[in-house]
Amino acid sequence: MSANGARQIGRAPTTIRMLLHKVLDMATWSRIVKRIALRESGQDLLEYALLVALIAVVAVGAVTQVGSIITTVFWDAIAANT
Repeated sequence: MSANGARQIGRAPTTIRMLLHKVLDMATWSRIVKRIALRESGQDLLEYALLVALIAVVAVGAVTQVGSIITTVFWDAIAANT
């Protein structure tokens, strides 16, 4: 509210827009990533994140391969029975 008691209409959306711009600003994200990367704990966190990503890629590849093999085995068994 202003000094005379009237509400200021339109102020909240501008504030929200400014906050979203601040949160989504690439320069801000760049500074945060650089700050984390320069700290020792940030490097450990980054190493763990890369390790988790590598494990996820290997797991997805393995499940895909096993699924392919299982499909082939079942279709061969079905073809042999007909």
